[in-house]
Amino acid sequence: MEENITLNLMEQDEILKLIPHRSPFLFVDKIVGFTQEQIVCEKLFRGDEQFFIGHFPGNPIVPGVILIETLAQAAAVLNAIRWNKSQEGYLMKVNHFTFRKFVLPDQLLRIQVKHVRKISKSDVFNGEIYRNEQLVAEGSITVVMKED
Repeated sequence: MEENITLNLMEQDEILKLIPHRSPFLFVDKIVGFTQEQIVCEKLFRGDEQFFIGHFPGNPIVPGVILIETLAQAAAVLNAIRWNKSQEGYLMKVNHFTFRKFVLPDQLLRIQVKHVRKISKSDVFNGEIYRNEQLVAEGSITVVMKED
């Protein structure tokens, strides 16, 4: 998916200007590159996140819903870049999401998101999440933008 992506590094302080998410619910650490239609981000779940306490004791695994949210936040950053403004968007639909591998603490993830189409006030994105070049999750989401 990441053909024609040029390096456009953005650290977390710049990401905070683009999306409303904040710790402990911010799941995009860094932007590696982007175009107007796609973005590549990174996230490292360090193991001290609260959800690991109960998911699962003695066998910590990043929950699938957190991986979906990570992809949705990458899509939100892409939309902010595309429209040159920060705007709240809401996850409206999750399509055909597949989890292929477990994500454990201290594994660096690469999140790739591509804008597929606009439908009225909604945007559809396809995304893939990789760990060491291995596909761990993929799917499609639909996001609706908050009315001004």
